Amino acid sequence: MATGGANNGGVTFDTKQMLGIYGGTLALCGLLNSGPVKIIALINDSSVWWHVLGTALIVIALPCIAAVKQPASFAFTSFADNSEETGVYNPGYIFFLGLLMSQWTITGFDASAHMSEETTGAALAAPYGILSAVGASAVIGWAYIFALVFCIQDPSNLFNPDSATGGALPVFQIFWDVFQSKWGSGKASLVLAVFPLIAALYATPFA
Repeated sequence: MATGGANNGGVTFDTKQMLGIYGGTLALCGLLNSGPVKIIALINDSSVWWHVLGTALIVIALPCIAAVKQPASFAFTSFADNSEETGVYNPGYIFFLGLLMSQWTITGFDASAHMSEETTGAALAAPYGILSAVGASAVIGWAYIFALVFCIQDPSNLFNPDSATGGALPVFQIFWDVFQSKWGSGKASLVLAVFPLIAALYATPFA
């Protein structure tokens, strides 16, 4: 949907279309959650593998393809507020907004406790699930963030309304710029973009 800028304006949905997509997504989630427990278990298991293997592919592919690698000073000490693009001019407020991404992840750690009554050996399985979720998210999450930040080709392009994503999706713009830097076109990056999109879809039925 974010196919603006270099891709000729993208697609704009009106209120009815947005509500239709929202209602269709809820209906799909309700249908999945109404199915047998074995089906839900299969979705959960495949979700784990999709998240781990998909993230691993992105973490490995981006540095291997990127023509430009940002220095450690850029990754760890630079602060880009993008005030003109976001309309937020308070650096402290922008910093706290950036922390929200980790907060969304933290809200999922207690899922093991909510599901413990359905688990064999819940006294051990629930805390083990919480601790393993924290540990896995820390390791895989840091690797993912490092791959993205170190492989930014042009920081000014991430929120540029004339970019391939119209400035709407900076992560996908990183994908696009990395592939474009290597082969002159970013269209192949859509292969990598499929992984976070389907990962988000996996999370939706259990939200």
